[in-house]
Amino acid sequence: MPKGKIPKKWQEILSKTESREEANHKLAIIEADVLLDDVLRKMGFLGATMTERLEKITANQLKSVGELKEAHRVRNNILHDPDFKLSLQRAKEVIELYEKVLKEMDII
Repeated sequence: MPKGKIPKKWQEILSKTESREEANHKLAIIEADVLLDDVLRKMGFLGATMTERLEKITANQLKSVGELKEAHRVRNNILHDPDFKLSLQRAKEVIELYEKVLKEMDII
């Protein structure tokens, strides 16, 4: 994804958190995770999955790697646990974690 498209895509993701629908909040997190995964792959981080890539990233490479791991765990809960409940507050917290990583990487 070209860098110029990322801020627009990020705004689309953020707009989903303004909805009252939990499904939109979950979708925002899934889309944020896909966006970050794409960025990591393009930066050369190797691994078959996002989880594998995250395990190889050190705090020296990305200070907020812990936050990204936490956000990715929530994304995994969304995808793998049909009973997973996500409050609007928690959704916004998780989106903020992704945003912190994107800012650290100077993407947005």
